[in-house]
Amino acid sequence: MSRLAVYVFWERDGIVRDYVITYLVGLTAVADKLYVVVNGKIQPEGRQKIEKETGAIVLQRPNEGVDFWAYKTGLDHEGGGISTYDEVILCNCSCYGPVYPFTEMFEEMGKRDVDFWGITEWPLNAGGYQGTWVLSYFLVFRPHLFLSPEWVYYWKNLSPVRSRDECIEKHETKFTGYFAEKGFTYDVYCPSSPGYLDPTIEAPDELVIDQRCPVIKRKAFCSDYGRFLPYRKGDASRRVFDYVKEHHLYDTDQILMDMLATQHMAYLRDCLQLYYILPDHGANAARSTRRAVICFQMSCEELLDENFQTLRGLPSLVDCYIMAPGTLLKSVREKVVAYGVQNCTIGESIGFAGAIGALLRVSDQLENYDCVCALHDGHAVDLTAHCVNAESRRFATHALLASPGYIGQVLEQFDREPHLGLLSPVNSLHGPYSNRYGQEWGMNYANTVTLLQWADVDVPISETIAPIAPLSGMFWFRPAALKRLLELGIKEDEFTVGNEDGTLYHAVLRSLPYFAQSAGYLSGEIIPVSATANHLVNLSYLYRQDNLALCGSANMTYVPVEVCIGVRGALKIYLKRHLPIGLTSLLSRIYHHLRGK
Repeated sequence: MSRLAVYVFWERDGIVRDYVITYLVGLTAVADKLYVVVNGKIQPEGRQKIEKETGAIVLQRPNEGVDFWAYKTGLDHEGGGISTYDEVILCNCSCYGPVYPFTEMFEEMGKRDVDFWGITEWPLNAGGYQGTWVLSYFLVFRPHLFLSPEWVYYWKNLSPVRSRDECIEKHETKFTGYFAEKGFTYDVYCPSSPGYLDPTIEAPDELVIDQRCPVIKRKAFCSDYGRFLPYRKGDASRRVFDYVKEHHLYDTDQILMDMLATQHMAYLRDCLQLYYILPDHGANAARSTRRAVICFQMSCEELLDENFQTLRGLPSLVDCYIMAPGTLLKSVREKVVAYGVQNCTIGESIGFAGAIGALLRVSDQLENYDCVCALHDGHAVDLTAHCVNAESRRFATHALLASPGYIGQVLEQFDREPHLGLLSPVNSLHGPYSNRYGQEWGMNYANTVTLLQWADVDVPISETIAPIAPLSGMFWFRPAALKRLLELGIKEDEFTVGNEDGTLYHAVLRSLPYFAQSAGYLSGEIIPVSATANHLVNLSYLYRQDNLALCGSANMTYVPVEVCIGVRGALKIYLKRHLPIGLTSLLSRIYHHLRGK
């Protein structure tokens, strides 16, 4: 059986990443001729790699018309030659795969007597067509359809579109209905499970594990977390990631490298559940061969004993740099001896910039280590809020250095995950600290963007999406992840006393995950087992109080707008379910006309 395939490629900068090559190589197992239609840019080396490794014919066009107009370009280029094929495949770069060989799927679908088919379908009545529609990321057609007058007419009269949403509205949602109403039959390889809006996003684990779906949609790893919770408990993306990794079905490094280069770290953190709950004790720290160092900014004499209790009994592979103002140096040296802290270097610092200042002071030494822990003890003891601040500081310190055995667990986590670059303590929830959720930027978005631009860091950032930053000012990291920041030449005396919101100190803290991401590293959060129960109690209590405030009474029920699709999406679905088809189509045309479409 001979097949023609048209694959649509788009990337903002035209970079062809490994996942694209892997997909195309997999496609050549079922396609005799392959067109790669590029919407917009493609880097020369990427084009050469496609041509060399897949034998594809690369067609480049303006980035107009989204997928369907790119499909049309490939089909038009083939022209009458399409009649020599038994099947025509249309697919795009929105998926990772193949997880299982495409031949397996084609063998199964070859047993079904249909005119066209796809991998999955949309289960709602959308776009004015009363029934499901086959998702356009992978479509296969047979001669009864692609040699028909209806096929020729459809592509010859393909209406222009100016956005992805308009392409979905005018083409993807109408395509299945257009041909089904003309008598052509269709099917899908993976039938939808009841209740999902789009299982390729909300249930990729069920598709891959239970139905042997050969691809995983990229959106499964980079959608807002609100898309998942209405359907499941939110672990589907992590589950499918672990499954294909553990069963050696797909190189998950290709997923991570693509996501880190193109998506918001907050989405990736949530979709992959990058929260680490580690045992407080029991690990043999000596098992890790990684060299680590603790950079500790000490500023308060009243806290020296507490600080050195934390440093007592460090594993042998862990060094310690202690920075302190000149007035504290004598006391610090005495405490080092009294507490028996080994492998310790003491230096003088101004103390304005907390742990960041300590790192800047010894930045030229950090490349000698595999992992670094940055700590501080605060800038001063404020007796009016001492218990609140002290508890937050202790919570963060415990999350990073709970015990010598715990430090070993942290180092082993870095061993196990070579892409892990930054670990921050889970945010405190007592006092005012719970307010950080939803207010992570404070007054620091603009100055963080300015800092990143100065450093030539180009990764996704948005004022509406939280930075995965250590707002406590304390964290573990790989030196390679923050190398660019540490080499910027920022001086400790550029920070201000008190580090008010909106100053350089807060911009640097919030920039950390973006520097790590630009270097190809993930950011996550960490908490020891001993602190987890208390944290869950706090979360449960605060969430219940918020719901009570929203509802006004424990006896009142309310129905929220579907958070996964927003108000506009919920309204569109409601109208399509309850209005006649003709009226829905008329309203849609009026809407697009008013928007100049």
